[in-house]
Amino acid sequence: MVNINEPKDNTTQPFYLDKMRQLMKIRKNGVTNYLISLIVWYLFIGLPLLIFLSKILGFYFHGFSSLITFVLFLLLLVTNFDKIKINMVKVTYILVYLIPIIIGAILSNKAGEPYWVQKVLITVFYVFIPMIFSLVINTQIYDDPVILPKLALYSIPFEIFFIIRSAMSSSGWFVRVGSSANAIYFSYSVVNTFLILSCFLIKDGEKTLAIVLSIIGITFSFVLGTRQVVVYAFIFVILLFVWIRKYTNLWLSSKGVLSIRYKNLVIVVLVCLIALLLALSNVPRILNILKSAAFRWEIVKNPSEALWGRERTWKIAFDVIRQRPIFGNFAYEDPGFWAHNMLLDAASQFGLFFFIIFFFSVLASFVKSLSLLTQNRTIYGIHVFIFMYFLSVLPISFTMSTFLFRPDFNFALFTILFFSVKSVTFKRKVDEEAL
Repeated sequence: MVNINEPKDNTTQPFYLDKMRQLMKIRKNGVTNYLISLIVWYLFIGLPLLIFLSKILGFYFHGFSSLITFVLFLLLLVTNFDKIKINMVKVTYILVYLIPIIIGAILSNKAGEPYWVQKVLITVFYVFIPMIFSLVINTQIYDDPVILPKLALYSIPFEIFFIIRSAMSSSGWFVRVGSSANAIYFSYSVVNTFLILSCFLIKDGEKTLAIVLSIIGITFSFVLGTRQVVVYAFIFVILLFVWIRKYTNLWLSSKGVLSIRYKNLVIVVLVCLIALLLALSNVPRILNILKSAAFRWEIVKNPSEALWGRERTWKIAFDVIRQRPIFGNFAYEDPGFWAHNMLLDAASQFGLFFFIIFFFSVLASFVKSLSLLTQNRTIYGIHVFIFMYFLSVLPISFTMSTFLFRPDFNFALFTILFFSVKSVTFKRKVDEEAL
């Protein structure tokens, strides 16, 4: 007689079940890597490109980028729901960070107005969701040297196309490339494309090619005529150069620039050159890009014009801080006239309580980035980029711009805060043993 209460013996399971489990795990990790790479590409490169493309194809609508951000957010949660482990320290930090933001938004004397609603949505999609992105991604072993570089590589022809199209469609001599999708964000996107490729090439031993691409990135920043992006690119490349010389064993490796491993890069560059040759059919309009860039650099020579109203926005921000020091006055500014200084923006939008939290978060990330770049030599290509990106935008954000509501900056900030070399190394060993 069979005892139905007797536990079943699972020691004789068919071998193919274990193989299926391993394959499913590999496939799921592959899906996660693709999705994470897509999210990182979207935040640092793809967002303005998708906006630009959607406007050209005619399916752009208000809130287009927010919808894409939300869809990626849902996909990441669904595909990683079983892997998410609640860390009470991180959750507590997130709550402490968000509470003054919520209170500041509620107590604003602009509450309920259309611009206030728009800014609330921006805060949700460009502050809160990137924070969750970084929290979830830091629970995974994200070390994929293929997908993100390829996405960056295939972005180059689109960027060249958008630059040429901006020149061709301009009616006057002044051309601001990327104005249809935020010219400054587009400039960062173009430069980040080359810098991300450089970081991955460095980790793969291709030092010469990395330096070449970073110089191309600086050249594009000059051509696009965006002053803050030029400063960002210069700081980034200097950090990259110092890091290569001091903290890696190889310098200017003997591998050729036209390495077979990077034949895709050669193909993309050739396609871009063909596009530029086609653009020569209307040389005067193409040259307008250089004329416009030269005009913008002429402005820098006159300090009063170079500030372009920033002194006025700083004064308004200081007035708001004096009038409402505790929780600020969220969405107080006219659209586009926010304080072009990240610390002033934080204090005026959400008050001094949030300012203290934000300041020490930025300071902690700054120290951690320097520490990881100078002490740890096993960090991945994307982490090298994120650390250097964060260090490079800080001088700009305190002088000529604000990154408080930028999704790429917020993702970088929280990725650095939540990043742990020990935990990532441990998880990698566990996964390798499991396979």
